[in-house]
Amino acid sequence: MNLVHSDDGRYDAFLCFLSYNGNVTVSAEHSGLSLSAVRRRQGLSRSFADAMDNAKEAAADRLRFEAWQRAVHGEDVPYYYQGVQVGSKRRRSDQLMAQLLRALSQHDTTLDKDEAWTLCFIFVIIACFIPSAQTYIERGFFVLDNTPEWFRWAMLTSISASFGLRGFDKFIRRKGIVK
Repeated sequence: MNLVHSDDGRYDAFLCFLSYNGNVTVSAEHSGLSLSAVRRRQGLSRSFADAMDNAKEAAADRLRFEAWQRAVHGEDVPYYYQGVQVGSKRRRSDQLMAQLLRALSQHDTTLDKDEAWTLCFIFVIIACFIPSAQTYIERGFFVLDNTPEWFRWAMLTSISASFGLRGFDKFIRRKGIVK
């Protein structure tokens, strides 16, 4: 682990603890620092804040790996007869495996719909300030204004669904689109 060296080794110890357990409060206690001292340093030093983020990610990786180990390889569970251990059985966790698969599928590296729409809007806004692009933006809005109503509704529904439908009905009522 790449530590942020300081004249006070307690911050290096803190980062080591944090990379192991992922808990800022416990790591501060174990390294002899107050939580406020850690937060203050985090706010003042970008490199320390980055080191904290890296340490938390290392702890999360460690937990993910441990969960994977338990799901795939299982753990030995002893069984007893009349109070004496007579063997053990390896127990895997299908439930844990399902949770890991669900988590992996949610962390897809492809662009999310809301991110794509946000980038699209940012592009249009920036292009409005570029003289050579302004005519294209004007023509584009003219074309969009003349599209069939069903297409405009489909586009509006797609955009609102990607950002969440909460408040959408209030918005269209306020704008007089639907009464």
